[in-house]
Amino acid sequence: MNQRDRLIQTLQFEGTDRLPYMDSGYTCLDAWHEQGLPPTVDTEEQVEKYFGLDRGFSLCLLTDHDSMAITPPAGRHSPHLAALMGEIPREVTFFTARSPGANVVPLKTPVDLEAVAAKRRGNDQRRLVAEWAHRLEALQREEAAVGIYLWGFFTCQLELLGSDALARTYLKNPAMIHRINLHHLQFCRELLEMVRARTSIDFAVIGETFGSARVQLTPNLYKEFMKRYYTELISAIRGKNVETIALSGAGLACGLLEPLRQAGINACLPCAVAAGDEPLALREKNPPLALYGGIDYRAVLAGRDAINAELRRIRPLVKAGGYIPALDNALPPETPLANYEYYLAQKWAMFFEDQNPRRF
Repeated sequence: MNQRDRLIQTLQFEGTDRLPYMDSGYTCLDAWHEQGLPPTVDTEEQVEKYFGLDRGFSLCLLTDHDSMAITPPAGRHSPHLAALMGEIPREVTFFTARSPGANVVPLKTPVDLEAVAAKRRGNDQRRLVAEWAHRLEALQREEAAVGIYLWGFFTCQLELLGSDALARTYLKNPAMIHRINLHHLQFCRELLEMVRARTSIDFAVIGETFGSARVQLTPNLYKEFMKRYYTELISAIRGKNVETIALSGAGLACGLLEPLRQAGINACLPCAVAAGDEPLALREKNPPLALYGGIDYRAVLAGRDAINAELRRIRPLVKAGGYIPALDNALPPETPLANYEYYLAQKWAMFFEDQNPRRF
């Protein structure tokens, strides 16, 4: 059985020869080099190969958060605003929600939105991740899953307007919210068509934000402003023969999982424990949902006893199926390399070395 089959069949509650063995997110590599990690291991892909991991979620994606920008960045993608400023003018940066004091897009009229929509087309090939052809070739060679990342509708509103303007728009110009949603739906359809023309798609990840300092995405707001757009988006994804559609975000336990599940979401990640997304509770309330993540990264910081306790805590989910045990957050720079090595060894011994149900 190959990596792709393990990932997809696990998320569809089907049997596999073993669980996917993966993590993602390492901001600690410089510190680890000082602790003995070879200096040539300096990317997430190289970390996976060094530790013998399967290809993780993030490296299976042909689009990412940056791909959703108003104007796609040229060359190598970077999550940092400074690396993008040469390509994206400050007045149309899509980092407004995360950059206090940054100028926002002045979306007050349909004409304003049309100006943004002219720059934000989903079928621009620059929206594929840097060196996407190389990544796709590697995924196909390794028989790994191929995925696509899309912004959720509230995330799109927040990124285009910023928190303050978004709150005002909901109160004073709700028609603009619907126009933004229609624009984003068309953008996602174009992006899906572009990716599907190049490869089959095994899974989709929708990155959603559930609130900001000024406005929260409530079930009522979802029903009035987003339900029909989510239904159409998920239908479009399914139209590309994609069965696994995952919701990614912090704050999953906010009362919106049930309506989103009704719209067609069937998986969640990363199940961030610190954000209240305790995976066993999520499963209890939403038994049809597959889960990824849910291992509290803070246990790896704390040491061996905490690691053992955390792995024992999520053991019932592994037994129940439809769950990929992985860390719920990127490891910060202060993470000891020895702790991560111990965590990987214990996780393998507990969940992978022998998956006979009697171990549980």
